[in-house]
Amino acid sequence: MVRPRSNVTALQGNYSKEFLQKRLEQEKSITGDSDNIIIPKFIEKDEIAVEEYLRIVQELQKVNLVTNVDCTLLGIYADSYSKYVESTMCMLNEPLVTEYTNKGGATNPVINPYIKVQQQYATMLMKISSLYGLDPASRSKIAHLTPSNKEEEVDPLTAMLAELKGNSA
Repeated sequence: MVRPRSNVTALQGNYSKEFLQKRLEQEKSITGDSDNIIIPKFIEKDEIAVEEYLRIVQELQKVNLVTNVDCTLLGIYADSYSKYVESTMCMLNEPLVTEYTNKGGATNPVINPYIKVQQQYATMLMKISSLYGLDPASRSKIAHLTPSNKEEEVDPLTAMLAELKGNSA
């Protein structure tokens, strides 16, 4: 089985500068622009979905993980979140188990239908959130993609050896 391709910042080992530069250019070419991130039309009238969409986009922009093509999928995430909240609110005033009378007249306990709706939207939220690093497990997988403001630290021994090598030449 073939190993999944790693991001250039996650590569370990000795690679040539040309190889790393080529890989970096390839990755940049498929990333896409993030200059036109808009609220999808299908959630414009849903206040909860719009609020969640804007919150997620803002957080993903901090780590450069959102592009123009992500709008629809993030819109689906926000819509699912809104429906999850709605189903949860509907269950507040209702019991978890309700009575159902069948055709034969027998009364049976059944699980509240809002629970199934809530579970379906929770599943969808978890699937989409793992794609964008919104849960701890997926965040650890993409941790190497976060921008770093740290400058490379120079090892004192390496610096001293380089200095000695320069003086001896």
